[in-house]
Amino acid sequence: MMSKSINAAVQIQQATKQKKLSTAQKKFNNLIKKIDKEKKRLQEWQTLTPDFQKKLLEEYQPLLRKLMNLQAALVRRLDEFHNRRSFTQTQNNKISHVICELCTGLLDHSDADDLQVIYEKHSGTGYGIECDEFSDLMGDMMKEMFEDQLGIDLGDDFDHTDPEAFARHVAEKMRAAKEADQPRAHKTTKQTKHQAAQEQRRMAAEKVEQENISQSIKTIYRQLSTAAHPDRETEPEERARKTEIMQRVNMAYAKKDLLKLLALQLELEQIDQNHINTIAEDRLKAYNQILENQLAQLQVEIEQAELPFRMSARISPYAAIRPNEMMHDLERDARELRQNIDQLDKELKFLTTVKNMKIWLKNGGLSEDAALPGNLFDEMDEFNLR
Repeated sequence: MMSKSINAAVQIQQATKQKKLSTAQKKFNNLIKKIDKEKKRLQEWQTLTPDFQKKLLEEYQPLLRKLMNLQAALVRRLDEFHNRRSFTQTQNNKISHVICELCTGLLDHSDADDLQVIYEKHSGTGYGIECDEFSDLMGDMMKEMFEDQLGIDLGDDFDHTDPEAFARHVAEKMRAAKEADQPRAHKTTKQTKHQAAQEQRRMAAEKVEQENISQSIKTIYRQLSTAAHPDRETEPEERARKTEIMQRVNMAYAKKDLLKLLALQLELEQIDQNHINTIAEDRLKAYNQILENQLAQLQVEIEQAELPFRMSARISPYAAIRPNEMMHDLERDARELRQNIDQLDKELKFLTTVKNMKIWLKNGGLSEDAALPGNLFDEMDEFNLR
C-alpha cells in the first residue's frame, strides 16, 4: 500500500521542454492540494469522534452530574435558611437570587420535582413558561444561523435540544439540497426563440460534460479492473494482493475518487509521471470538474462531522473549530468541574449555621474561586425580587 500522500503521488510536473504549466494544469495541482488538505481535516474529525465520546461519557458527564447534585443540595440548603428571622430582607433576596440562578441551569437536566417548586417559590413565575419561551428563542436563533451558513431550509420539524438528532436533520437537508441542485431543465414558457436555443445549447453542453466526466472515471476503472482482477492469478499470495487492490479500486470508483484511481494506476505501473504530465487538455478539463465535485463533497462531509461538536458546545456555524482544540477544551472543562466540585463540597460543609450563611452571603461565597456559575452578585445592588 502506498505510504505517500496523494498530493505527493499525483502531481503534474513541468516537462523539460515546457516553459510553464497551463492554466488547466495549475488548476489540477491546486485542486489536488486542497483535496489532500480537506481529506486530512476530515480524517482528524473522524479520528477524534470515538476518543472524544469516550472522554465525554466516562469522565466529563459523571463529573457534571456530581456537580449538579451538589448544586441541587445547595438549592435545598438555601431554601431551608430562607426567611428565617435572623436574616434581613436584603439577605433573603440574595438567597432567592442564588436559588433562581442555580435552578435555571439545573431544571433542564433534573427530574427532581422539588427544585421546580423551590424555583417558582423564589422567582414568582412558572418555570415551564419561561423555559419554553427561552427554548423557542434559542431554537429560532440556531435555525437562522445554520440556514444562513449552509444555505439550506431546515423547516420546522426538528429538535434543536438534541445535538445528534439536529445533526442528522441538517445532514438530510444538505443531501436533499445537493440532489435538487443537480442540472435540470429550466422553464422556457416565456423564453424567446433565441433564449430557448441558448438554453438548449447550454443543456446539451452540460450533458456532454457530464458524459465526459463519467466516461473518464469509467475508463480508469476498467483499466484498473483488467490489471488488478484477482481471478487471473494462480499464486495465492498474488491473488490475495490483487484482491486487496481490487477492493480499493471498487471503493474509489464508488466514491468517484479520481485521485485514488490515478494513484492506484501509478502503483500498478499502468501509468508513470510522464503520463500525468501530458494529460490532454480536454481530458484534464474533465478531471478538474471531477476534482471540484470531490472537493465540494469533502467540504460537506467536514461540515457534517463538525456539526455535533458545534451543537454540543453551542459554537456558531461561522466560527472556525479544530479537532485538537475540541479535545483540549473538553479536558479544560473537566478540570474546572473538578475544581468546582471541590469548592462546592466545602461550601456545603460550611453552610450549616445562620452565622456561616451570613458570612457566605456577605462575601459572595467562601473565596474568589467559588463554585457557583459566574459572579452571582455582580448586579445585586439593582436586584429586587419583589
